[in-house]
Amino acid sequence: MPHTRPAHARTAAPTAPAPLPVDCLPLDRRIELLRTTAEADPRVEGVLLYGSWTLGEADAHSDLDACLYVREEDVDAFDGREFVERLAPLKLAYTNMYGILAVVFDDLMRGEFHVEPTGAGIAEIATWRDQVHFPRAHNLLHAVIAPLQLKLCRLLRGSTTHWLTPSRGLETDLPEADVERYATTTGPLTPEAVRTAAANSWEWSREPAAEAADRWGTRLPLGLHEEIAGALSPAE
Repeated sequence: MPHTRPAHARTAAPTAPAPLPVDCLPLDRRIELLRTTAEADPRVEGVLLYGSWTLGEADAHSDLDACLYVREEDVDAFDGREFVERLAPLKLAYTNMYGILAVVFDDLMRGEFHVEPTGAGIAEIATWRDQVHFPRAHNLLHAVIAPLQLKLCRLLRGSTTHWLTPSRGLETDLPEADVERYATTTGPLTPEAVRTAAANSWEWSREPAAEAADRWGTRLPLGLHEEIAGALSPAE
């Protein structure tokens, strides 16, 4: 799979845990609901969590990242979205570029769910050892979001010469205004700089997305866009 995962990710406990503390993270509660929901569904033979929660680094903004291991005879018909909606209402659900179910819950928590056949999926876990973990928010901006922004911008400007590496030659390929907006979405690896870059990145992303929607008739989840913009706004 394209995602980096720790080799020592935790799995759900087979017995009922102690009640969660009142001040626990929303992610803790959703993971506990995921555990009980999976245990109640005979098609799901295992759940493996990965990401910041498994490393003890989760905070109020952490994602829910999980692999769902579904028995072989049910995996093809398994509706991942329907299963995930049992955890909380969804504002958005889509299959990302890697074929993985990505969702945004009603509280803006993001989630990624790999639906795998039990046999092959669990056998693959041994191949994850010794992979590298990077600071996620910073890496996400620079390695995932920025290339997609630049590709959309290149499509809109009719400049797809450096499509595979969209940052190459952008100073000469794209209008100066686009280059200046892109520059505001980058920054050093500090909490304040990453937050500012994320807010600038989201603001800029909405502009080419709106332009693309007008040009090609794409439907955008505008209400969700507003909520994300509000969540990224500096605290007053």
